[in-house]
Amino acid sequence: MKQNQTQNEPKIQRCKRCKKRARMEEVNLCPICYEKKCKEMEKEFEQSKQLFRKWYLKRDWLVLDTESTGGGREDEIIEIGITDATGTILFESLVKPSQPIPKRTTDIHGITDEMVQDAPAWSEIWPEVGSIIQGKTVLMYASDADIMMIRRTCKKYQLPLISYDPRCVMKMYKQLHRDERFVSLTRALGQKEIEYTPSHRATSDCEGLRLLVLSIGGQLVEEEAQV
Repeated sequence: MKQNQTQNEPKIQRCKRCKKRARMEEVNLCPICYEKKCKEMEKEFEQSKQLFRKWYLKRDWLVLDTESTGGGREDEIIEIGITDATGTILFESLVKPSQPIPKRTTDIHGITDEMVQDAPAWSEIWPEVGSIIQGKTVLMYASDADIMMIRRTCKKYQLPLISYDPRCVMKMYKQLHRDERFVSLTRALGQKEIEYTPSHRATSDCEGLRLLVLSIGGQLVEEEAQV
């Protein structure tokens, strides 16, 4: 009888972080880990505010965006755009890949094989791109994708990497809103009531990101001045 009762007892759901203590259902964490997470999120919130203020006041950063043939190991960059904090385009080019552009990615950014047919190869433009971003703070949205594509494309063409300081604005935006969910650039612009719709082309997305950073930073600086 006791054995049957034990078998029918509900299984204790463990904390998804420590895997040891019983979790609270609404957050999937135990009370101790939940308290730690709240402190971490508050620290990240303050860090993101500081960065947005800094980017607004000291506009020595660049904005970079790429478009690619896809997100796989063999995919490569087919467009890159770089602007400065004033919106001036420092570099903009389509890039001729070594493979056809899949229709599924063309449906996203609109770049076709015909458009890149006469474009320079990545090996031709990387020296100039590298010289522009070397040693600079470079803002990107969902930067992991752009950083990965730069590395993979350079590796494909056996080109050396350069040193720069990439910063993910999406990460900072999510920390500012204490939200762990993915948020697109278009959605972030809409949430901040910025009347600009990026077109999924490199320099267009750079401009959307620039406007987002300056809008958030400007608001935070103004709020700080009123305290």
